[in-house]
Amino acid sequence: MHHSRYKLESAAIGVAALCSLLAFLAASCVNDYGVTPETKHARFVEPDWLPLGREPGVVTVSNLVSGPSGLWALAQDGLYRSTDGGDTWQEISTTGLPSAILSIASDSSGLLLAGISAPTALWEYVPPQDSWQLINKGLEFLTVNQIATGPGTLLFVGTPGWGVFRSLDGGANWDPINSGLPTGEVVLLHRNSAGRLFMGTPSSGLYFSDNSGASWTAAQTGSGNNRILCIAGNSSGMVFVGTAAGLFRSTDGGSLWVQASPPSGEREYRTLLSLGPGELFAGTTRGVLRSTDEGITWEDMSEGLVGIQVNTLMIIPSRHLYAGTAQGLFITRLPIEP
Repeated sequence: MHHSRYKLESAAIGVAALCSLLAFLAASCVNDYGVTPETKHARFVEPDWLPLGREPGVVTVSNLVSGPSGLWALAQDGLYRSTDGGDTWQEISTTGLPSAILSIASDSSGLLLAGISAPTALWEYVPPQDSWQLINKGLEFLTVNQIATGPGTLLFVGTPGWGVFRSLDGGANWDPINSGLPTGEVVLLHRNSAGRLFMGTPSSGLYFSDNSGASWTAAQTGSGNNRILCIAGNSSGMVFVGTAAGLFRSTDGGSLWVQASPPSGEREYRTLLSLGPGELFAGTTRGVLRSTDEGITWEDMSEGLVGIQVNTLMIIPSRHLYAGTAQGLFITRLPIEP
């Protein structure tokens, strides 16, 4: 772990702030004499990706979640949580779970949900007791491989054979919501900030629902019936989806789509992360790509991750970006401004 680097960061920020003030004063003096100072562009504070030691470890990290109870990392060798912004990680006991965790999500109250293989489907982690509570009434004998959370007590899960299920009471009871879906095979489940629910299939494309799953409509992504791999949206209504045929984007919340134009090369898009109206990140089998204009143009920011498969991305308020990869957990510092 690079603890010393982060312990010194606050001091470094103070020095940087002083330098910025001096630079501003100097620029003001120059302006007084009619000379325009050079415009400084945003740059990476720490351009390289750095590994985060052995916690969660040099193993495959498949899922990263940020919630009121901290940061969570699902790794090949177990489940980890950080309560200090990622500086340190603690392994969370999975004793009591009958099989390995397939998916995780943080609900509105901050509790962690874990989907596992049949027959017990879904569990909730109770931190004070360091234990797990079964919440699968209506999901008995199913496998949960996707989880999406809504406001309040609204929850959704996807299964690899029985479609999508919804709970209105925080997981106490579950009911199927598959009207209009051509298949029960769910490979992606996502709810955007506007409340639209998306469901991705392995061979029938993308579907969406505007009534919390009561009915579903096929999304015309333009990619054909390709496997849906990842999805992300922002507050301005843009939605991005990664498929086996490449990246696509929608300007109307996900109804109509056009193909995006990331850098060429043989890569598969594993995860997408949107940080606002313009900034978008794509985790691929060959590192990370970044766009600051809603997917129109892209830059490769894979230094330190070249050739490494990125499965999941997560941002924290200090603009540290985490990448869960096939070789462990990595971190980089983003520019202050996109």
